[in-house]
Amino acid sequence: MRVLAMLVAAVAVGALSAGGPDVNKKALEQLQGEWNLEKGLRGGKPFPDEKVQGSVMVIKDNKIVIKEAGRDKLEEATFTIDAGQKPPAIDITPSNDKQVKGIFQVDGDKLKMTFARPGNERPTEFGSAEGSETVSIELRRAKK
Repeated sequence: MRVLAMLVAAVAVGALSAGGPDVNKKALEQLQGEWNLEKGLRGGKPFPDEKVQGSVMVIKDNKIVIKEAGRDKLEEATFTIDAGQKPPAIDITPSNDKQVKGIFQVDGDKLKMTFARPGNERPTEFGSAEGSETVSIELRRAKK
């Protein structure tokens, strides 16, 4: 599965969940906007530069749209979050309906996300070890 599609799916599932409305509302607000992919790992291996540069993820409400560099087709997903978990959880459902479980962290203009393959358990830490079935991405908020 394409990494960005997994990300879109992961972010898109994130309305409100068990973390409570206030915690989730604040986290959802922090996720909103346009994010540029800076780095990605799948199974511990870095994404090729041509897949990183120019790839963009836009989060609006509980929807994610990903424009992957070198592809004309946009990937879309919905998401839910539970910011009360440590680290905060995100479940993304892409248009193919195969939910992806992940975690996220917003730190100023930086966003980190790590996702499991569909059907696998949610990761508990950020990163993607060699040989693992996780995808980890780092994004930076686009300048307005």
